[in-house]
Amino acid sequence: MKKEKQVKIEVTDGASIPDSSDKGILNAWWVSFIGAVGIISYLVITKPDPYRDILLFIPDGIVVTFEVTICSIFGALIIGLFTGLGRISSNKVINLIASTYVEVVRGIPLLVQLFYIYYAMGRVLQVPDMLSAIIAMSVCYGAY
Repeated sequence: MKKEKQVKIEVTDGASIPDSSDKGILNAWWVSFIGAVGIISYLVITKPDPYRDILLFIPDGIVVTFEVTICSIFGALIIGLFTGLGRISSNKVINLIASTYVEVVRGIPLLVQLFYIYYAMGRVLQVPDMLSAIIAMSVCYGAY
C-alpha cells in the first residue's frame, strides 16, 4: 500500500508577527534598521549643520512622547471603563449614549480628532498644547 503525504497547514495571526523559524523577515528588518542608521550617520557626518541640530531634539521628543502616552493610557482606561459599563447597562439612555460615543469616535480618524481638539477646543477654551494631545488620545482610545 502506498502512503500518502500529509499536508500540514499552519494558521497564524498575520504576517506582522514573524515566525521564529523564518530568518528572512528578521534579516529584512535588520537590513532596514542598519540602513537607516547608516544613512542618518552619513548625513550627520557630511552635512552636520541641519542634521546635528535635528538629532539634538530626539531625546526631548522621546520624553514628551512617553509623557503623552502614559497620561493618555490612564485617561483612555478611565473613559473606556465608564464607556464599557455604559454599553452593558440595562438603562437604555446610558447604553445609547455610550454606544453613540463609541460609534462616532471610532468613525473619526485620530488625526482629525487631534486637529479638532487642538485647534477648535484648545484655542476656544485656552487648553495647553500638551493637554490637548492627551485629551485627544484619551478620547480616541477610550472608545476602543
